[in-house]
Amino acid sequence: MQYQNVLQKIKSFECKERDGTYDWNTGRLVTLRFGYMVTFHQNAPDGSKYGRYTEEEYDKLTNEMAQRTKSQNIYVGVYRNVPEISFCCEDMETAMELMIEYNQRSIWDNQYEREIMNPKYDSNNNPI
Repeated sequence: MQYQNVLQKIKSFECKERDGTYDWNTGRLVTLRFGYMVTFHQNAPDGSKYGRYTEEEYDKLTNEMAQRTKSQNIYVGVYRNVPEISFCCEDMETAMELMIEYNQRSIWDNQYEREIMNPKYDSNNNPI
């Protein structure tokens, strides 16, 4: 499946009443019990909550990440009313590699409901 207009759809999740992981297709809050949630999304140092991407770049990265994580579905993670694309990766090693590659603060372990921090995270290049 090829995803298009991802950033535009992501913005529609701003109105969600609570933080959490939402199903891309249904828009409903989900609770996953397996795998690790990871993203490529980076906020821009200027404070832009939708990152440093054009719509075309966001689509390209979404499709690449869906393949790399082997995610059966894509998700939207909402934190402090700011939505971003999210993927469920069953393999912890791959999720950790992607977390470091895309300078993410952490990944989320769905089974144990815990955050796994990135020891190499650079907040100057991806402020929260």
